[in-house]
Amino acid sequence: MKVRSKQQCYLDPEARTTRKTWHPQVKFNGRWCYLPDDTTLSKLMEATDETTAVEMAIKALREIESKYGGEQG
Repeated sequence: MKVRSKQQCYLDPEARTTRKTWHPQVKFNGRWCYLPDDTTLSKLMEATDETTAVEMAIKALREIESKYGGEQG
């Protein structure tokens, strides 16, 4: 499979709380890559659940494959 999601936990030291989020990942040139998003606190794409993160990864993979071809696996 060329897509997956990974759950990450972040600490907010000021509020003394943690938050969990799911990050979509795609396999590009044999390596798992996070997807950038400057609008989130982590600066990575974030989803509230694993299914949504995988769907985001599939969409991103399709865009990458259309731009660079289907030989990234």
